[in-house]
Amino acid sequence: MAGDKTSTGLLRPRRGVALLLVLATLAVLTTITTQFIHETQVRSQIAANARDSVRAYFLARSGTELTRLLIGFMKQKPCPMSMGLGTLAKGSQSGQATCEDELRGLQSALNLPPQPFWRMLPLDSGLFGAIGDGSMGQMLGLPTPKLTTAAIDPQSGELSGDDEGDGPGGDGQALLANLGGSFSVSIDDEDRKIPLKQLWKGTPAQNRAAALRLAALISAPRYDGLFQATNARGEDVDRRELISTILDWMDPDTSISEIDFMTGQRVTGAQSEDSRYDKEATPYRSKNASFDSIAELKQLKGFTDEVYAAFADQMTIYGENRINVESLLGSLLGVGSMNPDQEETPSAPVQFLTAVSVCLAPEQILQVGERLNLWYLAFNRCVAAKLTDLPEIQALCPLGETPGLSPFDNYFVNVMAQLTAAEGLDFDTKACQESITTSSRYFRITSQATVGRAARTLTLVLRYAPSDAAEERYYWREE
Repeated sequence: MAGDKTSTGLLRPRRGVALLLVLATLAVLTTITTQFIHETQVRSQIAANARDSVRAYFLARSGTELTRLLIGFMKQKPCPMSMGLGTLAKGSQSGQATCEDELRGLQSALNLPPQPFWRMLPLDSGLFGAIGDGSMGQMLGLPTPKLTTAAIDPQSGELSGDDEGDGPGGDGQALLANLGGSFSVSIDDEDRKIPLKQLWKGTPAQNRAAALRLAALISAPRYDGLFQATNARGEDVDRRELISTILDWMDPDTSISEIDFMTGQRVTGAQSEDSRYDKEATPYRSKNASFDSIAELKQLKGFTDEVYAAFADQMTIYGENRINVESLLGSLLGVGSMNPDQEETPSAPVQFLTAVSVCLAPEQILQVGERLNLWYLAFNRCVAAKLTDLPEIQALCPLGETPGLSPFDNYFVNVMAQLTAAEGLDFDTKACQESITTSSRYFRITSQATVGRAARTLTLVLRYAPSDAAEERYYWREE
């Protein structure tokens, strides 16, 4: 009995050790299995994200390519879908109107304010998908066949391999259907912005026009806080020095220069322009060459993050010496508020003043600035006819309420002449005509696509030659 007890007492610890070994083994195996499952899930998610990123890239690429085709089509001369309205609106000979002119003529015929074609509809996968499946044409009452890419099995509804469909109107998959994601495209007209290179390149008249537009842009009282106190960098920079800083960054000399707003000539001082940057932690010099990127403005004295956010979007390194008044004013016409404290940057009055400043003398800009609200309302009455007809506005703009089928650039000049005459101001019609246009040449295309959790953004800057709509690429960025 004693031997049995001893034997039993010795066996119990052994059974406990075995149990501990089993539990420890299970714990290790559970940890390893959990870690393996986690790593597998992570790798699977990484692979899925990589797959979705590739899909998103090509969706964004599709957005840029479709937008390129759209712009090229609108610039095509003669327009293959001509209704004759473009010839009237442009005042050109028969067969010389582009599809953009046709659309402009249609807007005038319907008494609509001028609006660039890229702002009339949202450019996204939904729009292009509606074009592909024919629903857009049906909505407009046009017999539009469905655009197909691959054959579909009528029984299962699945794609029958990689064979091509039977063409428009067949049973294939609709173009841009079942994308697995979405994309949206925004077009920014660079010709509505202030061309910085015109501050020192070109004729004195072009230098003066660019300087006046820049001065008008930063002149709004809402921006006083950016120039009347020491900025976040510890700099004291007023409006005039900010313009001088931009000029000195580009011009070839090494002295501080300013633009004479009366003559457009550069006035050079004795102080070195590089003295602005001698106090930096790592001193550097002015570039003395054109900007390579608009973000380069952040290196200039006075361009804090706040100043850059307020004004950079209204400046360009691509535009030339003419402003697209249709593009710039199209988003302003019919907007009743002229509150300078509104949240938009820049505000409507600032954009309006930058547009009309190309046709005004420096001293006239100050006079117009004091009566800017009234001028804006009068211009709306002349062009959009959507705002109240106060007697004072009628006196400023007694022209017809809509431009009709006349070229909008000519109508803009006529309105400016009428407004300046009502104010008792002189007006240079020829100079105004040489400073404006209604056809843009530089476009910034930003295409954003999302598939699952992956998102890609592509940015492209294009230039179209005015003669044959030939495309030139200036900038490409992938994010």
